[in-house]
Amino acid sequence: MATNGGALQSVITVGPPPLPAGREFRILSPQLIRYAGYRNADSSITGDPAHVDITEVCLRLGWKEWHAVPAVVNMDLDEL
Repeated sequence: MATNGGALQSVITVGPPPLPAGREFRILSPQLIRYAGYRNADSSITGDPAHVDITEVCLRLGWKEWHAVPAVVNMDLDEL
């Protein structure tokens, strides 16, 4: 939607307010689009070192390696 066929446009995501029990809709990603960072066996980093942790979270969630890390959203809202 934001790429709009090449005519970029601003987009905002709005979630529901936090529930009384402290549960909430959270966007865990620091940016909508960012490049993956991979920790190598020799402790060096391939890709963006700022995104190694979120890349590892995405891999644990079943994401298959690619260059752009997906946006990660936590919707712990089963009471709604």
